[in-house]
Amino acid sequence: MVLIADDRTEFALFALTYTRPLRERWQLLERHPMKLLAGHQFSVGLRSAKHPFGFIESCVGSVCNKYFSKGSGVPLEVSAD
Repeated sequence: MVLIADDRTEFALFALTYTRPLRERWQLLERHPMKLLAGHQFSVGLRSAKHPFGFIESCVGSVCNKYFSKGSGVPLEVSAD
């Protein structure tokens, strides 16, 4: 989810995850100046052997970050790849 600041000077990418027993957990992943919003792209990847809980990939221009979790209820972190 991407949210824009009240003063419209920046935007942020948040992830909503759930922990047992279905408790919401919001995590701020990135903040950027508003001028980068038009070039921002993100996608949600399916789980795989490398990322068993799936992942979120966020790209601003040619710079991309992949966020993943190591387990249920564990905060997302940036992948080294």
